[in-house]
Amino acid sequence: MSFIEITAVLWNLGEFIGAIAVVVTLFYVVSQVKHSKEATEANIRSLEEGSKIALLDAYHARAVEKLRLRMVQMNNVYMLDASFFAYQQGLLPHI
Repeated sequence: MSFIEITAVLWNLGEFIGAIAVVVTLFYVVSQVKHSKEATEANIRSLEEGSKIALLDAYHARAVEKLRLRMVQMNNVYMLDASFFAYQQGLLPHI
């Protein structure tokens, strides 16, 4: 074989190995994209779940605050009722 023939064979072998490397690289990139997509979807689900938990916590805090407000209002009503009763019994001075 001459130098030119050996060079042509090596050139063809290099192109063949390069083509195989490109195909392998494409499969690797596809698997990485798939893995990245799955990780992104898992993160989105986690964020959605976290936002639902935060919403539930906010709702609970609001319900507790409503309960406190109602307790204060009822206490004021009872105090006014007791004061009015004391006024009716003549226990409070006339203003």
